[in-house]
Amino acid sequence: MTAQVFYTYDKGVNWDNITGPFAAQEDVMSAVCFSIDGDTNRWLVTRGAEIAPTNPAEVAYTDDGGYVWAAVDVEAAGTRYAVDSGALFALDKLHIWFVTSGGYIFFSDDGGATWEAQSEGTVTVQNLNAVHFADNQFGMAVGNAGVVLKSVDGGSTWSAATPIVGATNVLTVQVIDQYNAYVGTADGHVYMTSNGGTTWTSKYQLVGGSVDSIHAVNKFVLWAVANTAAPLGRILRSRNGGYSWETITTPTNTGLNSIHGLDANKAWAVGNDGVIIKVSG
Repeated sequence: MTAQVFYTYDKGVNWDNITGPFAAQEDVMSAVCFSIDGDTNRWLVTRGAEIAPTNPAEVAYTDDGGYVWAAVDVEAAGTRYAVDSGALFALDKLHIWFVTSGGYIFFSDDGGATWEAQSEGTVTVQNLNAVHFADNQFGMAVGNAGVVLKSVDGGSTWSAATPIVGATNVLTVQVIDQYNAYVGTADGHVYMTSNGGTTWTSKYQLVGGSVDSIHAVNKFVLWAVANTAAPLGRILRSRNGGYSWETITTPTNTGLNSIHGLDANKAWAVGNDGVIIKVSG
């Protein structure tokens, strides 16, 4: 089955799909969309390699709604690939980060047309699952075995922050500023730091589940998706900076992979089998 890309031009009332840019059975693992001028939107996607990682790290972009895709080999000599849905982050229309298997971090300053390696498995060899920057200086990348990396210079250099002790894999990260950040883990925790990753405090735990995606609207309003054996597809919301969370009932028992909040009342979540959920209220 060929991977699909779904899109909407009417705020989610209707959705259409196009064939993704990668070969059959290769996942479109993560995606971002941004405006490159007043009339043109760029869609940027990364290739996953859950079937067979035989191709180099690859990013593809389109400026015409998916009719024509341009594929870019980010690391032509190796077999790096996007591990999770948070592997790609666009700060703006030019500055984009991409994290992969083996602890690699790539950066583009031209909207995804060309890439350079900022870290080539030198700080960690663990798979990196997600990356996020608060601005053009402060960012974090997270990965397996509790790994948290941080940068204070736009990714020119990366160092190891304090790992999440006891966590299996860190799946998602949101950086608010140079001090405050949130991460979600495969063992169901939401952790917060208020000192730039020196210490971490658990703010939520879903026993027997995972927190797969977090999105911070601001330092008070947070959205997350979490999954357990039953039920799958939980949406979580905090209005007080992660100190308490409410569970929002969804009409699906399908695993959810990613969420984006618009404000304290509205969010979009996507999941397996083409599931797309809009939260209002």
